[in-house]
Amino acid sequence: SFVYVAGSLAELERRPGKAELDPLRKLPASTLFALQTPVQLGPLQNNRYPVLRGLQPGQSVITSNLINLRHGLPVRLY
Repeated sequence: SFVYVAGSLAELERRPGKAELDPLRKLPASTLFALQTPVQLGPLQNNRYPVLRGLQPGQSVITSNLINLRHGLPVRLY
């Protein structure tokens, strides 16, 4: 399983996947990017799956517009 988290260009450069980095480097330094992040889920509890591994405290998980999301896409948080 995986989730998308919001991360910096430096984080994207550490694990670029298939993202084209050159055009992304021209964006403002404050730009955030969708980072596909593998997670380990626990058993279903009250209609939710707990995340056992893969996320750090305070990471922003992207929860909307997932159908159009892909690794390395610039995102805006609301």
